[in-house]
Amino acid sequence: MKVEIFLSSPRGMTPKAITGILAKHQILANITQIYSSVYNKKADKCQVEEGVKVDIFDITPELLIHLWVNGFKNREDLGLHCAWINTPDYNGCILESPYYLGFCKRHGFIPEKCSEY
Repeated sequence: MKVEIFLSSPRGMTPKAITGILAKHQILANITQIYSSVYNKKADKCQVEEGVKVDIFDITPELLIHLWVNGFKNREDLGLHCAWINTPDYNGCILESPYYLGFCKRHGFIPEKCSEY
C-alpha cells in the first residue's frame, strides 16, 4: 500500500536523518522537509514545528508498524511522539490506527496513547 507519513517535532528533524532510518530498513521513499503550525496541548498555544513528509510507495501495514516501533526507537530523542498517516483505508494518528492496535494485540503489547492529536 502507498502511505504518507507526516512527522514533526519542536526540536526539528532533518530529512537526511529520516532518510537514513528508512534506508537502514530497506524502505524506498521520497522525503520532503515541511514546517507545521501545531497546537501544543500542554502549553495551550500554537507552535512551529519542523519535520518531514514521507511518501512510501509500497509497504505492508505490518512493516509500517514494525518501522514505527523499531525504526524510530529514539523518537523521544527527536521529540517525536506520534505521526499522522494517510493510507488507502485510514487517515489519522498512527497510535490510533487499526494497524498499530492490531499489532499490539497480536504481540501482547499495551498500546501507547496519542499525546498530540
